[in-house]
Amino acid sequence: ASMFSMEGSEPVVIGGNSSLQIGILMQDAPTQLYLLPYLSLNRNPVKLELPNEVATADSEAYVGSQPSTWLPQSDDGIIADDLDPGFSLRRDAASERFTGTLADLLGSRQSDDEPELAEYPSRPGDWARLGFPSAWGKYHRTVAWALAGNGGEKVVFDAQLPERALWQLEYFLPDRHVPNAFGTFFGTLGTFDMKLLVSGRPEIPIEFDGADAQVGWNTLGKFMIGPGSTSLVVSNRTTGDLTVADAIRWSRLESQH
Repeated sequence: ASMFSMEGSEPVVIGGNSSLQIGILMQDAPTQLYLLPYLSLNRNPVKLELPNEVATADSEAYVGSQPSTWLPQSDDGIIADDLDPGFSLRRDAASERFTGTLADLLGSRQSDDEPELAEYPSRPGDWARLGFPSAWGKYHRTVAWALAGNGGEKVVFDAQLPERALWQLEYFLPDRHVPNAFGTFFGTLGTFDMKLLVSGRPEIPIEFDGADAQVGWNTLGKFMIGPGSTSLVVSNRTTGDLTVADAIRWSRLESQH
């Protein structure tokens, strides 16, 4: 039998655009660390990286909270997330289903801040959305996913590039071993079925192997394109058990003058 204990700080109030340093006195060094946002717009628990060094009993302990100068890094580039308006679902005409957003597909009512979608699809190949602590997100960390299908179900990340330049495209993969309320993300990842659509150009096949990818941002390629619209299309066809679609990022490497 295994035993574990949970300890934490007292509730603290953190104002907008500010940060705090929090000290906790614990009997043993922590093995996992989570931030529980409570009334914040970030409703789901956020897993934090453990510090490289933990103060020992010989060190002077600090318990409580005090102002900090830390601020999060800004996300450079153009990012499209699965909760953004540019994210949508497309179905092949052969499936005799309509094309629309994920909310349209699942018949969900719209809330003030995000569509309330089913957390599990009704059948293999259907896309759904799941709150996941390691997913990319500004306020709500969610990921769209589908069990392996025949390629007829696709999700699309649309983005506008402001100028012609050499652009790098990246794809975000969450850490599927970080548990949420229902456990870890089950299944293995394989090759994804992706293509890039750029206005005025033939479609560009994208090679991406989820089995060899890293947690976080993965480079899909570099393209001399723009200005104009782009669409990364991801189908449910895969050599693995499931496909995940979380976020994409376009980063300008150099401009063409």
